[in-house]
Amino acid sequence: MTQASPNMLRVATSGDYPPFTTTSTSGYHGFDIDLAQLIAAKLGKGIEFRGFSWTEFQALQQVCSLPDPPIDMIASGITITAQRSKDGLFSTPYLRNRAVVLGPKSQLVPADLNAVNLTLGVNEGGFLESLARRNFPNLKILTTQNNSQLSSMTAHGADCIMTDSLEANSILRRGHLHLWAELEWHDIAIYMPKVRMQLCAEVDAILQSMLRDGALTACAKRHGIDERHLPQQ
Repeated sequence: MTQASPNMLRVATSGDYPPFTTTSTSGYHGFDIDLAQLIAAKLGKGIEFRGFSWTEFQALQQVCSLPDPPIDMIASGITITAQRSKDGLFSTPYLRNRAVVLGPKSQLVPADLNAVNLTLGVNEGGFLESLARRNFPNLKILTTQNNSQLSSMTAHGADCIMTDSLEANSILRRGHLHLWAELEWHDIAIYMPKVRMQLCAEVDAILQSMLRDGALTACAKRHGIDERHLPQQ
């Protein structure tokens, strides 16, 4: 692990969560990647991306409470939660997202998901897994350690899947699933170690400026994100 550098922003990202972060042979791409690069440029820093899997997120979250963390921020569509706020710092929210359940078009939408014998697929280790277990205690929960395989879980043991309204856009375009249920809205922010208080204040100022001058809206539009997902001013 490299030491903190005043000239480099070390950013952890999962690379498997469109439209926030994806990866290819040419590197990382997505809304959060562009946003992190814009922040680094405004701070006058270079940027270094480091990949992680969602099964590692709890350990990564605990890293944010260390006095000398190996990262400066996590940009990966991170949902603000009370527990995460105890271990690290959140920036001002830059997007709003909504949990959704998708199921096969060949099946009728159940009137009450908890009242039927279903298996729900969800990405392991993230906010949506905890939400699925809390909201659907009667369902069998099937997890995947690779979020890029989420949409194919209905062909491998799941009757339906839980994702969010932004990721759902790319899944629904494939044509085999449709919307079964919409759940709660939640805020998305950049997550930082507790010792990065100055960085958090600088990031907040940048995000607020981008929201005021339309740069955040323009970045969202480039990634197919409509204005209802932007923070309400």
